[in-house]
Amino acid sequence: TVLYPIWMQSALGYTATLSGLVMAGTSVLPIVGMMLVGKNIGRLNLRYLIISGTLVMMYASTCRPHQPLTQRLNSFFGHGWLWVLVLP
Repeated sequence: TVLYPIWMQSALGYTATLSGLVMAGTSVLPIVGMMLVGKNIGRLNLRYLIISGTLVMMYASTCRPHQPLTQRLNSFFGHGWLWVLVLP
């Protein structure tokens, strides 16, 4: 987590604020997920929780290399390069 902002600033030319915004976007989903799991841990079957987490990680790691998504996000958000780094 320390090296990504340094890499974005040196290699991609981001400002410190922009690299901080990119890194902040990647930490919102885990925080929300931890709150939901912590609240419902007694009602959940842990095997299903582990399987679903593994499937989400597999999906995210297969989506990451395919980035022709940039053109679609550019037309929708205006700054697609930011969202490609934030989204899996």
